[in-house]
Amino acid sequence: MKKGRKSEDVNPELIARSDDLMQKEIKKCKYYFRSKDPRKKNILQQRINIVKERNKGLTAFIDKDYSCKTCGSKDGRSHPDTSYCFCCDTDNWNPVHEDVER
Repeated sequence: MKKGRKSEDVNPELIARSDDLMQKEIKKCKYYFRSKDPRKKNILQQRINIVKERNKGLTAFIDKDYSCKTCGSKDGRSHPDTSYCFCCDTDNWNPVHEDVER
């Protein structure tokens, strides 16, 4: 991304495909999946679809003590090698026992 360029100028599909841009994007919002912004919802849906293709044929590791703050996944499925969320491939975990507001 060029210096001085806002992330809103970047194509949502590009953000969804890029791990680095997605990490920058999720830092803007505590619970990304709760956003009412249609742009963010579009990015998240595209990201979930892309990651589903990436993870085809893999078996997820399950730790029900955590939920994902990016996509809202509550089943604790994580990538077997990276421990990132199996649904959105981000490292934005929230311990379930501390998640009182759900």
